[in-house]
This record gives sequence, structure tokens and C-alpha cells, in this order.
Amino acid sequence: MTAALTLDLATCEDPAVVGGKAAALARLLRLGFPVPPGFVVPIGAVETPATDQQVAAAYAAMGSPLVAVRSSARGEDAAGASSAGQYETVLSVQGEAALLAAVRRCLASLHRPGAAAYRARSGETGASGMAVIVQQQVAAEVAGVLFTRHPQSGAQEMLVEAVYGLGEALVSGAVTPSQWRLERASGKLLAETIKSQDQWWPPGAAALQPLPLEPGQCPCLDAGHLAQLWVLGHRVAEQLGGEQDLEWALVGRQLWLLQARPITATGVASARQAQALQDHLRQRRASGAGPWVLHALVEALPQPTPLTWSVVQPLMSGAGAYGQVYQRLGFTPTPAVCREGFLELIGGRPYTDAARQPCLFGRTTPSAAALDGIICGEPQADQLVTLPRGNLRQ
Repeated sequence: MTAALTLDLATCEDPAVVGGKAAALARLLRLGFPVPPGFVVPIGAVETPATDQQVAAAYAAMGSPLVAVRSSARGEDAAGASSAGQYETVLSVQGEAALLAAVRRCLASLHRPGAAAYRARSGETGASGMAVIVQQQVAAEVAGVLFTRHPQSGAQEMLVEAVYGLGEALVSGAVTPSQWRLERASGKLLAETIKSQDQWWPPGAAALQPLPLEPGQCPCLDAGHLAQLWVLGHRVAEQLGGEQDLEWALVGRQLWLLQARPITATGVASARQAQALQDHLRQRRASGAGPWVLHALVEALPQPTPLTWSVVQPLMSGAGAYGQVYQRLGFTPTPAVCREGFLELIGGRPYTDAARQPCLFGRTTPSAAALDGIICGEPQADQLVTLPRGNLRQ
């Protein structure tokens, strides 16, 4: 068991002790970036009265403010796998009892079936572990993400996405963000796509609420905000030595940095990266996965961002909305495809694992035709699709 059951966020250095997310935030703090203060429950701290007491004491020392409680898994936000959307975040937490419950939720999210499957697919072989970050929550008027290089095309431009209120509305997919493309070298606005927004996640709220917009309040970012973000993106990429996927929040003109992770999906890959990917796929193929085929999603999402993928992939699983359609038709998706889904990002593009997609049908088909008869070419074989066992009303 770790001797100290809470650590000041600014002192956290070792990802093996505090997880990747906490280590990255601590590094940003030490570099002078505007990161909200907080503390970390390190990996190895167990759920005992002593843990609860130290968490409560650290929270009281902060002044018992409204906090965001976030997971920080070992290996999370590494260069090879972002783990975006895989683990728990609890917003607008206030009070000792609510805080302790939120900490336990984050610890438990390490064992989600989907998270375990993600770790296996991304090749994470080290011992897993979960730390928990408790940070003062920023009362965000606007929040979003910033990619210091375009994550889809790999072009020399920055991509900004933003919504009113807390960023959870964007992360959850409940609100479609407005988007801006900035020339990386100069910050010049290349293109913008402004989306109307009728819902938002207000600071301190527990869920989405109607957004009362006054005339002239759209878009949510102006030229000054975009200039601030462009400068921030350059500074972080330079200090961390690589292109970054940033989460940020605005309160007036104060810009806060909430997370920084290496961009793990771009349209440009080095020969070494391509070879490593091929080797990884060969290993997985030998273990029974694949082959992989481009999914039709590629037409709408040619190279989805990590944030978009964290929303889309669960929806397309056997337990998600896509799998529920199969269930309504009388099929029974297997537990594995409900847990792991059948889609993967390979080289930043959505692929179907042909070994897993048939599992949406389950172990048997919902038709009365005998498969032996089909194989033997008996006359009833052509009646396969006319004898369903399920129906659309079930």
C-alpha cells in the first residue's frame, strides 16, 4: 500500500504511481500552465477508513469547493493510446460524502469490460491500476478541445471544437460543437462551422439544461479567444515535445487547461509507426482477431477524433443502439460483442473486425431454415429469409 494516501497534484511525477493523466497535469502545472489545483489518490491506495480520512482532509484543505473527480489509469494518455472516454469522470461534486462516492466510482471504472477490452486492443500489457484526481472545478462558460495538428488529415493546422458550458456536453455527444480550423504557422482562420446550441451543461449542474441564448451570443468563441487557444497550443506542443490533444475551459478571458494527451490518430504516419502497426495486427490475427475491413462509417467519419470515437464506438457495440436493432429483429448478440464491440480504429480509420461482427447475430440465426439443409443444397434453402423467428414488434 502506498504510504501517502493523497498527493498534491503539483508533486505527482511517476505515471506508475499516479496514472498518466495526473502525471501529465502535474507536469503542465510545473511548467507554469493554468491548470486547476487539486490532489490525487494514488494507485495502490485501498478503500479503508484511513483512505477516506486523508481524502476528506485534503478536500477540506482546499476549502471544500465544487470539484471534478477524474480517473487516471496507469498507461492512460500515453503516446500509443489515449484511452479517451474509457474511464469515469464525475462533475459538480460537493461535500465529503459525495466526494468519497465519486472516488469509488472512478476506481471501479478500471474494471469496466469495455475498458479492459480497450487495453487489450491497444496492446497495453503492463499491470493495470487506477489513481483518482480531485480538482477544483472551473465554472466554464465555454469549453472544448484543441488539436495542435489536424487529427484527421495530419495537415499543418489546428482544430478547435467548443460548446457553451462544461465540456461534458461535448464529450458525451449530447451537443454538436462549433468548429474552427486555424493555420498552424500564423493562427489565421481557415474555416469555421458554427452550430446552433439549445442545451448546455451549466457549472454546478448535474445534467444538461436548456440554454437561454441572447442575440449576438453565437458563436461561443470570438477572434480573441481563438488567438489565445492558438498561442496555448503552440506553447504546450513545444514544451511537451509533440502534437497534443488538449481539453480547456474559459471563464471570461481566463483560459484553463484541463488535460493534455499526445495525438494518437493522424493522417500521417511514419514508416516506423506503420511497421509497428502491421506487426501488432499480425500478432492479433494470430490470436484469432481480424481480418479487418473498412466500415461504412468511413464515409461520415473518415478519421474520427479520439473524443468522437469514445462516443461512437460504444453506440455501435452489441449493447449499444446498433446492437439493440439486432435484438429487435430477433438476434441475440454475444456477451463478447456487447462488451467489446466490433469496431476498431486502425491508423485512425474505422475498421470492422470480421471475426467479431458476426457475433451480433449470436450463436444461432433467428430463422427456421436448417443450416445442414442449406449446405446440402436442399430446396428449403431458398426459404431462409422468409421464416424469421423474431419480429419488429418485440
